[in-house]
Amino acid sequence: MSTIPSRTDRFGMASVLLLALIVFASASQVPWSAGWTHARVMLTGFHDLEGVRSGRPYRWTDKEATAWFPSTGIQARMLHVTWNSPRPGGTPLPTVRVSANGRLLQTYTVGGGVQTVAIDIPPDVLCPLGDLMLAIDADTFSTPSDLRTLGIAIYDMRLDQPINFAPALPAALPTFWGLAVTGLLYATARTRSSPRMAWLASTAVAILIGAGFAVDRLITGGVLPWLVLATALVFVLTHRD
Repeated sequence: MSTIPSRTDRFGMASVLLLALIVFASASQVPWSAGWTHARVMLTGFHDLEGVRSGRPYRWTDKEATAWFPSTGIQARMLHVTWNSPRPGGTPLPTVRVSANGRLLQTYTVGGGVQTVAIDIPPDVLCPLGDLMLAIDADTFSTPSDLRTLGIAIYDMRLDQPINFAPALPAALPTFWGLAVTGLLYATARTRSSPRMAWLASTAVAILIGAGFAVDRLITGGVLPWLVLATALVFVLTHRD
């Protein structure tokens, strides 16, 4: 029996991969928030969540705090940070230094009151795979009633559309994993079902992966390599002689 894919299968594979790429690119347009009640990035140097009952939760930073946004893409971005720096009377306002992947982006003197700043992140700051390690270094204080070292209170960190509203390109590595899952699923499903059913099944999975990118990229990006392994094993088992 010939192992060369038919014209129908080649078209089905190409069309489902193209559709998956469009879905993943669309998911990349969704702003990426750190998500305090359910962290959607990797956090270090932040204290426990406070202010939940007020409806506006926040976390105090220590002297140094970092937030890792994995696989953000490789083009310019706009980072919005909402923060506050309440201090005891007589305590100087803090100087806050914001860096991305080791490069200093901006230095602020943060006054009292909640405020949001917009920080340009140029594309040459990002790693080849699009990872963004945001670092916040702030002057600290402590009080007799709270012995923690406190920097500034951060309410949100949100990675928004690239500068000048250019479409966001999907990050290379998770996009590759997603396309691999979609393609392997189509090829596997074709051994048991019609081209139409295989196309529908793999398209549904691509849409689910895209929804995962839009809702929680941290979890989705961690799960995808295991999905590739699982679909590859199933593909090999179904194609054994």
